[in-house]
Amino acid sequence: MKFPIAIEDGACDLTAFLAHIKSLHGNYTISVERDGTTRTNQQNRWLWGCIYPLMLKGLIDLGWEFTNTQMVHDFCARFRDDEVLNHNTGEVLHLPASTRDMDTVEMAAYCETLRDFAREYINIEIPDPDPEYYGK
Repeated sequence: MKFPIAIEDGACDLTAFLAHIKSLHGNYTISVERDGTTRTNQQNRWLWGCIYPLMLKGLIDLGWEFTNTQMVHDFCARFRDDEVLNHNTGEVLHLPASTRDMDTVEMAAYCETLRDFAREYINIEIPDPDPEYYGK
């Protein structure tokens, strides 16, 4: 049986879960798993509607010939790559991961990485998202 539980600021409601546990007899194993929620539409809108456009303008101002946000997205693949190791040779391949497959935590970390890069190398400040962004 699964009990989805939302945890916010370390607090959660375990009433239904504990009631079920108290009704059981015997030995059980309880595991805790992340629900695998993919990035939210709100996160995606912030990425494509704010972060990438501001980076595009900043990169153009630095002299780069970027022409659209898709090019910025492709450029930013360096910040979301997966490493694949060849155990025989020690060679490491870097394969760009898709933002489509990121969960909400991975997407938030990716966006923060882009903000840090933009601040340090493009000299632009990307504003915080809507206050509800991290809670969705």
